Amino acid sequence: MRLKFSLHLAYLGTDILPQKICEKLRQSHCSAQKQEKYIQIAHALKNSNHFFSPNKQIIVNSSLNSRSSLAFTDKLGILPLPLTLIALSSVAPSSGQGSEIFKCPDNTYTFSGNPEQTLCEQYPNFICAIEVGDGPFPKSSLIGSSYLSGNICVVGNFEVDVPFTFLNAVVKIDSGVTTAIKPSPNGYDPGSSLGIDNSKLFACNELWKGITLGHLSSISTQNSAKIEDAETAISATGLCALFIRHTTFNRNRVGIELNNTVTSDYRKGIRIGGFALNAVVNVNNVTVAADMEGTTNKLIGIHLEAILPVEAGTKIHISDSKFWFRAKDSEGIFLYGTFPDSSSTQIWGNSFKVSNITLEGNGRPSGIKAGVGDKNNLSIKWNTFTSYSVHTFPPGVVGVPQHNEGIELGGNTFGMGNEVSANTFNYDVQSLHDGLFVYVFQHTKYCSNIFRGFGLGTAGAYFVGFCPETDFRGNIFEFAGENSLYIRAGTQIGIQSQKGNEWHNLFGIEPDYHARCLGDPSINKFIVHTPQSTCANELAPCFSKYHPRIIEPDFTNEFFGEQLDTPLEGCNDAFTGGGTDELDRRIALGTFVIPFDDPALGWVSQRYLYHKFKNKPDLTSEHTSFPAFMAGKENTTVGKFYEVHSAIENALRAGSIIDEPSRQALSGINDLMDSMAGVDEAIEQQGLTETLKQQKWNLIYQLHDLNWVYDSLRNIYKVQVVANLQAVYNLNQAIATTQNYEINEKTVNQIRMLSIMQQSGELTEDQVSLLQAIAQQDPKQGGPAVYTALGMLQSCARPEMFYDYLATPNPKELEDSQMMESRNVAGATRREIAVSPNPASTSFTVYSHYGHSGMLTMFDVSGREWLKHSFSAQEVRVDLKPGIPSGVYLLRFDIEGGTSSFQKLVVQSN
Repeated sequence: MRLKFSLHLAYLGTDILPQKICEKLRQSHCSAQKQEKYIQIAHALKNSNHFFSPNKQIIVNSSLNSRSSLAFTDKLGILPLPLTLIALSSVAPSSGQGSEIFKCPDNTYTFSGNPEQTLCEQYPNFICAIEVGDGPFPKSSLIGSSYLSGNICVVGNFEVDVPFTFLNAVVKIDSGVTTAIKPSPNGYDPGSSLGIDNSKLFACNELWKGITLGHLSSISTQNSAKIEDAETAISATGLCALFIRHTTFNRNRVGIELNNTVTSDYRKGIRIGGFALNAVVNVNNVTVAADMEGTTNKLIGIHLEAILPVEAGTKIHISDSKFWFRAKDSEGIFLYGTFPDSSSTQIWGNSFKVSNITLEGNGRPSGIKAGVGDKNNLSIKWNTFTSYSVHTFPPGVVGVPQHNEGIELGGNTFGMGNEVSANTFNYDVQSLHDGLFVYVFQHTKYCSNIFRGFGLGTAGAYFVGFCPETDFRGNIFEFAGENSLYIRAGTQIGIQSQKGNEWHNLFGIEPDYHARCLGDPSINKFIVHTPQSTCANELAPCFSKYHPRIIEPDFTNEFFGEQLDTPLEGCNDAFTGGGTDELDRRIALGTFVIPFDDPALGWVSQRYLYHKFKNKPDLTSEHTSFPAFMAGKENTTVGKFYEVHSAIENALRAGSIIDEPSRQALSGINDLMDSMAGVDEAIEQQGLTETLKQQKWNLIYQLHDLNWVYDSLRNIYKVQVVANLQAVYNLNQAIATTQNYEINEKTVNQIRMLSIMQQSGELTEDQVSLLQAIAQQDPKQGGPAVYTALGMLQSCARPEMFYDYLATPNPKELEDSQMMESRNVAGATRREIAVSPNPASTSFTVYSHYGHSGMLTMFDVSGREWLKHSFSAQEVRVDLKPGIPSGVYLLRFDIEGGTSSFQKLVVQSN
């Protein structure tokens, strides 16, 4: 397998002339037509008044490719990794205004817990045959050989200034030491190279810094190489080549990092901290394995972090990989920050096994987490989710199932085109606490997912907060847990009409609730085409998979309604958001009830509807209130911030003169890197012949040509973005604001645009302070800008927030704990109070496992009361009134202590 990275640093000043471009292009292999296009680009750049100062703008892009599989780990486990073309951005700032550019402080990292045997333990009485990095050998050129074997100690910073290889070596490295591969001496000739061939690099106790690659340098690892105990095992920030084959990365805080931003205290397999114009990130066949039991160490398998602005055309694809771990507050794949509407992210066909550590409290790891910031065109498909290990409690300790989640989505206000489809959430190891957890995530399709699970506290799909334009279709629940589908109080997902969802009973056992809505059911209603199921037997005519039996509320069909129609099938059609519904009408009419503790929701809901009609103006004809709503909001902050949001998205897009040529340049760079890898393999086998040497030089020259073209195009793009944002900045500044959530929105927009226009995506210390102040607010008062602000901050600057769904206990977990303590809430009581026979004709018996006392009341669907009966023993017979009509009745058990439980009773009169 070949893993190849190419990172490019290029300086662009005002001395770029068309004739220089001509000269460069005549040396390359592009057509006359393409040459003419690039010359036109150069004229446009030369005539622009928005140049960056010479040597102030550092552009970093990266390409990365491979052909077969690779293995590497992070204590953690194994990360086999083919990665294809990436363009990354890590931009050094020009001078900001107001204060210095914010930088995370340096930290010292150590390991905790009891890991598996390390290299340090495997070589306890290590004796050095030679010391490098200090004394007579601070550089590889002073060693007198192109390789070293045997036992080696690196006792100080070591510079690889000429090609050098650790061959069949065991290398012990002092803490805090860096191995630096020397960059190109002139920006054109190759830098140095380091080989790690069947060698093991490690430290004991504290970490060493790792290996850094300079501009035009390279590294090759192969033949069961192993790198341990580094803060960042391999770090690349220039145009460099990485060939990683059959390599293990173990106990490193970060395995491979593709920019120089200081990261958090998480262990990370791969971290990508920026994405340049038309970046393509392709990650396949990775395995992340970690068992953090006995520690509080945290893990992120793949971290895609949009702290720096994500540039136009970024495409991310992660597939055929395994993320198997037990750890607190950790993620297999974590998307953090705002990904604009020109970006796309595909997470397809991966396996996730996720567990928490024992007695973990309220932390909750997840397989995939997409949080704090808008996500666009996010596609999560064909993945499987289960637990990593069986979660048990010591004898005598009562607890709920472990808090772990398959997918967690949160903080998406305007992102569009997202889908979660054809995934399976199962109990191969143990049921997940929540298969799908969604918090304030709009405009998303959930289709043909299978939720399987059982056990106290579990939920298949769980929605919280304002989630309009949720399209929940064709999903299958096979559940014997607490809630198959759970919609929390104060949640809005919109009407789900004829979506073809199915509810089945796992092992023939019904869940506590097939579907439960604690919010307003009239704006979360499911319209189905069949009568309600009245039994649990799936083979009986009384069973209906589309209209489940145990629903709350279910007094007058307020949550599930019947209407003859044909349900939707499959996921082939793209999410369109459908038409309008009751929620839209209430928002437009001003009758949507805003909770007293959530004043921002009224404004958020109006912004949602305004965006919807702006994107689909034909929908305003569906109700008389809609045109008036749009006219009334146009000149308010609702309409004005829509214009700002849309203008920012437009400003970040690449025009046709930049988009396709830059894609072609990146594709050509990728092909040339493949060719260069082939030449390097030939050199390894045949030696450096004159022919191969000339072939490599030709490839290097061509790479420089195409990188120069790409960098020129990217700089034009950045100049255009700055020019376009100037008008948007003025528009934003002109908006008059009064409410806190409006002020926050204006402030965050201002900081985001200034960061791009003046600071190359970085933040000043003053801006960080402002964002921290916003990020600490409760979104119910501070509005959606709270999430945006949090997503703009580096991990070292993220504050503790008033309410953070990513960090604090979610309300359902608190319910679970209370349930386990009291054993008296509705879900537990459902299992502890049984009714038989059901259906009944003349009488039925109430069985109370714990001998609860209380009052039973029986209602029909109209709310009419038919009987009351006290119960105070483990078994009580209740006689039905003579002549009671056949039908479905509701039994309410009011239990001493203030809790209630509901069950249905089917009466079949003789």
